[in-house]
Amino acid sequence: MSDWLDALQGKLRRLRSARDHLPDAADIATRTLLAGYLDRQGFLDEAESILQEVYQEASERFLRPEQDPLWSQTSTRAGQAHRLNELEAIRRDLEQELFVRLEMVRRGREQLAAAALAVRDAFLEGALDGTPDDALFWTYMRGEILRRQGDLPLANEWFKHLLANARPGSAIAAAARQLELLNIEAGDRVNLLSALGRDGDLFERLRAILSRETRETPVPGGSTQ
Repeated sequence: MSDWLDALQGKLRRLRSARDHLPDAADIATRTLLAGYLDRQGFLDEAESILQEVYQEASERFLRPEQDPLWSQTSTRAGQAHRLNELEAIRRDLEQELFVRLEMVRRGREQLAAAALAVRDAFLEGALDGTPDDALFWTYMRGEILRRQGDLPLANEWFKHLLANARPGSAIAAAARQLELLNIEAGDRVNLLSALGRDGDLFERLRAILSRETRETPVPGGSTQ
């Protein structure tokens, strides 16, 4: 998806190939960065899965402090009692940070659900009638919202409708890029044809908006098509 993502994933592979014990601080930091990147790109399931995994590791406590993979992050020249307190503070802060990040991902899901409903209402209530460019913009947004919600088959249908109806330009390029990302994300796990027949009422409204534009397009002689 990007050179930066490839670098993060490569760093994780190198860390994991060099260890035979629980993740250390560098691994935790790298996975947290990776989750943040995936969240911003809209891969919420993957981001939440990584954050939940790291949160569980941050919540672990060990019988002997030297067993803790984060023990090396404490002040090596300090006394045992100080290091124990420092270790607990590190884990507590890490837990809190990861909890906040998890909550942000989950609240993002709630906001997406509200946005999906608003787009649906806009089509069905006629708010986009007479504005074909706006309708195509919200076609893109509906597809992106569905992709971020994890409904990849239906997102695929919306991006295909955009490709079929938009004029050549940035909208076509954006939809094609989103379809590429979507197919990478789906892989062999998702049957993208399973959305056929869904959102039919919205696609019907979209076609009506666009066909009205065609009928009303001026042609030589002052008539309309």
